[in-house]
Amino acid sequence: MHPYQMMIDIEALGNGKDGLIVQIGACVFEPSAALAHGATFLQNVSIQSALDKGAQVEGKTIQWWLEQSAPAREGLFDPTPIKESRALEMLRGFYKEWCLAGPVWSHGSGYDLGHLKDAYARQGQKPPWSFRMERDTRTLFSLVDVVWPEHVGTKHNGLDDAVHQAKAVHACLKVVEKMKVLRVRG
Repeated sequence: MHPYQMMIDIEALGNGKDGLIVQIGACVFEPSAALAHGATFLQNVSIQSALDKGAQVEGKTIQWWLEQSAPAREGLFDPTPIKESRALEMLRGFYKEWCLAGPVWSHGSGYDLGHLKDAYARQGQKPPWSFRMERDTRTLFSLVDVVWPEHVGTKHNGLDDAVHQAKAVHACLKVVEKMKVLRVRG
């Protein structure tokens, strides 16, 4: 098995089915070693290209974005947004390059990866990872109590949030590994 795993965080303009993804952030990490590998991915998605493929926006989500920090809002346009199809193609390449068929994490069992599955389906494709490789941080965090690391960067930036969540997963997995050792020795 490939040692690297991926954390993905998206930002969206709709929370329901086919919610419009406006930003995709991801980072690669190795749970059993030092946290970060250093490989990162950040891509903004052209709103119009996603709308043209049937993505949905919600007024309450747009209102929520208007209430977020200026750096978070400005980050949705830097880097320059590209077509949804190209952003998904680039994410596929990034995943295959770094994780092969390894686990992909997101903060919640359905939101980030669910939105990405919908986006890939709009393009007539499947995501590059198997459903068997999907991992949910919220479940892990509910089972393992750790102090979250300080958030570095901009909250609601896909890459900064992905890195933050990967650090928390890394801390949890270190606790789980210690529990395994105790169980074996006990």
